[in-house]
Formats: sequence, C-alpha cells, structure tokens
Amino acid sequence: MQTLAGAISTATHGTGRNLPCLSAEIRGVRMITGTGAEMKISTDEHADLLPAVQVALGTLGVLTGIKMQLIDRHKLHRRVWFAPYDEVLANAKRLWADNRNYEFFYLPFSNTAMCITHNLTEAACTPAWRASALG
Repeated sequence: MQTLAGAISTATHGTGRNLPCLSAEIRGVRMITGTGAEMKISTDEHADLLPAVQVALGTLGVLTGIKMQLIDRHKLHRRVWFAPYDEVLANAKRLWADNRNYEFFYLPFSNTAMCITHNLTEAACTPAWRASALG
C-alpha cells in the first residue's frame, strides 16, 4: 500500500506533461530526525532545507506531518485500451500532447501495450468496477 509520505519521499510522478511530482507540492513538513528531535521545515522555517526534504527517501527522518498545495476537487475520465507496441510508440508524443495524463505499459513478448489516459470531465460519475459485479 502506498502512503503519501512514501510517494513524496520517492518523487512519485504522475503522467501529465504539466503536472509536477507530488513532492513539488510540499509547502512544509513536520518530521522526527535521526536523533529523535522534532523538526519543522516549511517556506517559513528552515526554507533552505525544503528542497532536500521534498525527495529525501527517508534519509532526513520520518515525516509525521505534511502541508501540501492542493487544487479543487475534480473528476477524471479514464480510458484504457490495448494497441500494437509500434503504434503506441509512433503515437506517443501526440497522446502526451492531447491528454492531461497518458501512460502505457509494454506487455513483454506480445508486441502489445496497454494505454491509459485521464482527462478532466464534467460527466456524471459512474460506479467503480468491482469483480463481484460479475456475479
């Protein structure tokens, strides 16, 4: 299971060309250092350390609090499809340019890739798919 502290400490990145990694959205943290001391780092306190703590891989201490820049709640439309790998590579730049998020996963020895896009939508929400829905 992924945690917010783990995702920001490893610079987990989304798939959007205009979206920074999660750690770029940190505005402050509270952490316990290796000596057991509590330390606050933010744009107001120890600001020079903020870039270091944004992708520290746990080396500076254990994060116990995170202040992040957020955006308003929004809905995304997810599309998943399979395509020949050569076609995916040929169209990758266009798909990255045309979608908020685009990613693909090559399926070894199959000459096939699974493609995923996410785009903003105002459409009504649909229920999440569940395996139990099959019966």
